[in-house]
Amino acid sequence: MIAAASSAIAWWWLAPAASGVVAGVAVSAAVVAVVASATSLWHLGSGVLSFDGRAWWLTTRPGDEPTAGAVRVAIDLGGFLLLRFESAQPSAKAWLPIDANSSPGDWHALRAAVYCARIDAASPAGDAPFP
Repeated sequence: MIAAASSAIAWWWLAPAASGVVAGVAVSAAVVAVVASATSLWHLGSGVLSFDGRAWWLTTRPGDEPTAGAVRVAIDLGGFLLLRFESAQPSAKAWLPIDANSSPGDWHALRAAVYCARIDAASPAGDAPFP
């Protein structure tokens, strides 16, 4: 989205022959795209994320019961991950920004876990096929 917005703005800026209406529409579309992206990231989550080999669990406050869900990688910059935690409960959806400095000893294990194949909950972990 940001790349599209940047491209539209650069095109508008560098294309002197572009009509004012076309340029205005392109810039407006770029602004809408950036605002929509920013709005979706409005609720950055926090808490403790854990993986038991079968499911991801998110505990948002100490003393609360963890919520099971799925984790999807949205952005991977090597030393930074933006994860999307989604549960069946609408209130348990969150964006989780995580960097390598927050837990350097567990960074490799976390990266491996978020990219590993999902294991069918009905089968024992040892019976899971390799991808």
